[in-house]
Formats: sequence, structure tokens, C-alpha cells
Amino acid sequence: MTNPLSLIRFLEISQKGSMRKAAEFLNISQPALSQSLRELELEIGFQLFERTPRGLSITPEGRQLAVYANVLSNDLSLLKDAVIAIRERRDVSLRIGASASICAGALPAVTAALVDGGFATSVHVNEGTSDALIPALREGAIDLAVSYLWNPGCSDEALAYEHLGNSTITAICQRHHKSALEDQGLAYLSDQKWVTMVRATELKERFENFFSSGEIARPKVVVETDNTALALRLLSENDYFAFIPLEHTRVLRSQNLMSLNLRDITWIRGVGLFYRKVSVDWAYIPVVREALRAHYGKHSSDPDHGDLPVMKLQDVL
Repeated sequence: MTNPLSLIRFLEISQKGSMRKAAEFLNISQPALSQSLRELELEIGFQLFERTPRGLSITPEGRQLAVYANVLSNDLSLLKDAVIAIRERRDVSLRIGASASICAGALPAVTAALVDGGFATSVHVNEGTSDALIPALREGAIDLAVSYLWNPGCSDEALAYEHLGNSTITAICQRHHKSALEDQGLAYLSDQKWVTMVRATELKERFENFFSSGEIARPKVVVETDNTALALRLLSENDYFAFIPLEHTRVLRSQNLMSLNLRDITWIRGVGLFYRKVSVDWAYIPVVREALRAHYGKHSSDPDHGDLPVMKLQDVL
């Protein structure tokens, strides 16, 4: 197995473009660094640099390896910070911003991982939309944000974004509607009571567009709310149809629900982690990252692979 130290030394050579500069930065002799590079090339079986009149030139193979070496370097840096945090047993108060849907879905797992793992002694959660959370993060009002879909128009060199999963928003109803849907098709949806979330503008637009296509009349009863608990109660106790994130239905533990695989209304949104590239406690970043990956790994982004049975209405029309 390749020695991580050899890869880190190779990475420094590639970044400095000079054996002498890299040796000075690493605080080792130039002959020792050259020997380390030769041993690495011998182990992996290809050349990493070519010597030119202008100095070292990294090979195409070396450029590919540098990508992975950089990942290793970042992970080792995170590990170092985590070791320091554990050794010093610091009291860490962490401020997390998240949307209402994520607060109800993924955030409990994130806060549990932080607190139970000893990475934070207290966690303060601020609920808000991406439009509010990103400026708050940029200004230092929160430490990180868990939110939907990075908007390229909001690109900021000071912020980092990692896409960690997907959330499916789809139509959900009780199973007893299945036979009526098979008989009447999409027209049946207009006669039902609906509940949907209102904060996500695109979500609301998708709902409105679906019922304004000319084929399906808009439902007469539509409850719009950002309260996830209310939406779930209307779905499970009052027989409403719901247009909500699929993952939220897991808290009901109900065997009486099904999702409707409606191509024109089902929406998969990317979920990711936002944080400042500087002034951040790197020790907790991998903890949050892995908790989010685990959550969205369990709650598949594909409505055909959720806990609920799926009814494909296009197949019965």
C-alpha cells in the first residue's frame, strides 16, 4: 500500500513546481525528497514528472494522481483538527441553518451525530430558506447551512458547497384511493383535498402548473403550509392528498400510504452542505457530511425505491 507521506510529498512538488521549494516547505533535504519521489514512481509503475529546461513538468498520469493526493491531504488535515479537538475537549457551540423540510427530515440525524460524537456541546438550529440562509452564512450569523440545490447565480468564492444527496418531492395519498384512480385517472385528483408546502417557489409553481395544463382542473381545496407536522396530519388523519418530500412520510410509520409517480409533478432536488472556506472548525465538517450521506442513502431519491408502494398513473390511463 502506498505510503500517504509519499503522496503528500509528491503533491507538494506538483504544487511548488520545484524540488528545492518543496523540500524547503517540507523541511527535509532535497536528496531525501528526490529519493522519496523515485520510490513512489517505482511502486506505482509510472513517471510523475519530466525534467525540462524550465524545471519539472508533471506528466498526465501525475496530474491524475495529484487529484487523489489532494483529497488525501484534505482528509489528513481534517483528521489532524479532529484529533486536536478531541484532545483539548473544547466546548463547541454550533449554529446550523436549514430549511423547514430538512429540519424535519435530515437534521435530527446530523445533530445526533454532532452531540453524541462529542463534536459539539450545543447546537442552535435556525430555520429558513436558501435565500435567507446563504447571506446569513456569508455574514457569519450561522456556521453552516444544509439546504437545497446550489444556485450558480449565487456563486461566492468565500463559500464551499458539497452536494450530498437528493430529496424527492411527490404526490402522496392513502391507499384506498387506488381503485378510484385506476377507474377515473388524473381527473380524480381535482376532486380531492390537497396540502402542499409554500416556501419553495419552484415547488409551488410545479403544483400550480400541473393543475393548469388544461387537462386537469385545479382542486377546490388546497391547504398551503410550511408546517410539516400539519401537512402530515392532514395526509394521514384527514385523507388529504399531499405534495411533500417523500422522506417525511417515514415518521408516520403508516402502512396505508402510497406515492403517485406523476412525471410532471415529481421533483428531485439536490441537498447539500454550505460552509465558509475560512473561519470554520473543520473537525465537524466530515461528521455532518457523513450524517447527511447516510440519511439520503436510506431515503432514496428514486420514488420507485422508497418505503411506500408506487402507483404509476401514466400506466393506467
